[in-house]
Amino acid sequence: MTTTVAAAETVATETTTTLPQGKSWLDTSKKAGDGDKKEKDKDLWWKLQEGDNRIRIVTQEFWEYRAHAFKADITNKKDFGRKVKCSGVFEYNQSARKFTYRTGSCPCCDFEIMEESKSSQKSHFIFGTYGYKEDRYKILDIKYGVYAQIISKTKSVRDDGVVRGHPSNFDIIITKDSDQPANLFYVVNTGLYGPLSADIIQKVESKKDEAYLAKMASVPTYEEVLASMKFVRKTLEADIVALKSKGGVKADVKLEKTVTAVKAADTEFAAYGSEEETEGSAGTAAPF
Repeated sequence: MTTTVAAAETVATETTTTLPQGKSWLDTSKKAGDGDKKEKDKDLWWKLQEGDNRIRIVTQEFWEYRAHAFKADITNKKDFGRKVKCSGVFEYNQSARKFTYRTGSCPCCDFEIMEESKSSQKSHFIFGTYGYKEDRYKILDIKYGVYAQIISKTKSVRDDGVVRGHPSNFDIIITKDSDQPANLFYVVNTGLYGPLSADIIQKVESKKDEAYLAKMASVPTYEEVLASMKFVRKTLEADIVALKSKGGVKADVKLEKTVTAVKAADTEFAAYGSEEETEGSAGTAAPF
């Protein structure tokens, strides 16, 4: 997030050209990543299994980006959506004391406004880990609920009175239970405290690439988000036309840019997901 002084109501702007620098779990130091292209590795990204998933965070920073859960069929309540990264710009309104979306900066945001549906946009956090069962380096992509639990563990105190501190100091056990309510779907607990073995460190360092994490958190362009939407929802152009006729002037004004762009787009890209290499501005990291 970049903060700028502006006149009247708008005093800060969250832009899509860059994401906040990689964030620290413990301090405010920042570092950028370059994000060179990397050969795809289907096992590089975590897919948390039912039960206990024991990991150790091995990157000093994490990267944050925003994404929608875009549905192929908005009426299907069993469809939880496909990840499509957000290109939206959010401006801070001083009198309202909140960030508001700038219409026309993200086609997925615009489309959800047009549908009069609740925004599906959520923050995602990615970082490198070591998986004990898998015995290898893996990248974890989580939402705020799990992230907040990890942050709380960094502030917790061990039996000997020592604050656990940075999550690279101790094992984290993420328990997945699909039968639980949404707020208990993932539960985070702490495990072994202390340094990793030399063998594990060697395995991690041979695979760890923080520039790649920054690349994966990069902010897409408006056109790239639109192409992703078309990939998920093949009938997007017809849907927009139907919604425009139903929504009247309000929808017509808000979605004019999206409609124009849909008609102009003739290339479909895979929806932005965890394993997809993307172009655009590189994401930036923040210390844990």
